[in-house]
Amino acid sequence: MSDKTSDVILVALMALIMLIIAYPLYYVIVASVSDPFDVQAGKTFLLPSQFTLEGYQRVFSNGNLLNGFLNSVKYTVIGTLYSVVTVYITAYPLSKKNLPGRKWISIFFIITMYFGGGLIPTYLVVKETGLMNNMWALFLPGGVGMGNVIIVRNFFENNIPKDMIEAAQIDGADEFTTFLRVVVPLSRSIMAVIVVFSMVAFWNDWFTALIYLNESQAPFPLVMRGIVISTDQLTKMTGGMTHLEATRIGELVKYASMIVAAAPMLIIYPFVQKYFEQGFMTGAVKG
Repeated sequence: MSDKTSDVILVALMALIMLIIAYPLYYVIVASVSDPFDVQAGKTFLLPSQFTLEGYQRVFSNGNLLNGFLNSVKYTVIGTLYSVVTVYITAYPLSKKNLPGRKWISIFFIITMYFGGGLIPTYLVVKETGLMNNMWALFLPGGVGMGNVIIVRNFFENNIPKDMIEAAQIDGADEFTTFLRVVVPLSRSIMAVIVVFSMVAFWNDWFTALIYLNESQAPFPLVMRGIVISTDQLTKMTGGMTHLEATRIGELVKYASMIVAAAPMLIIYPFVQKYFEQGFMTGAVKG
């Protein structure tokens, strides 16, 4: 085939794949602003039916949902900062070939990727260290994400010019100053990768909060989960309406909650996509 024909086929194939991936999200968006009974009847395949924003109004007017949303924002921001800092201060020493015991330290860290104590021992550790009903229970037990450490370590080894590090040291900079003034500014692309990975992980994490936090500290996905699976909660949220009306409002709230939960990641990702692609490829591929 000619280059032109190949390009047409590839573009058509990519467009089809994009459509398959994007349509479920589009469908949820349409369903969140449509009458639920029309959604069930299949009248919202492409366009909304009986447009309404009632679901979003109830999402943002409900105290539990709004509190959960704010909790998720707090946990995501703090958790992402914690993750980036711990990954960086772990990956940078491991990228030094003259680090004493580098091989054994790396093996020790890698073992944690495949073996863990399990839920009950972890729970007991969290309980005995006084982290129950404390947001730090979401961050500290996991420690450092070793998969991210490997990516960042490879980036440091292959993409940070050794000449610049040596020049900084000749000028009198110690390791800490070199790390802050040279390494960190030159690694913004890989930092974007770790930020995206961490943000998505902390934003979507509901199980850890279910185990360690109380109801008032629940993040948005955990609150939404309760709404989706509990008919009693849906009926309570609708204020004693008829079962038919309660079902209609419940469906609207479910779809609207899905969009609200996904919106922050969808908004942020386009701004870091360029750095994400560049940093992931350079950090994952050696040489």
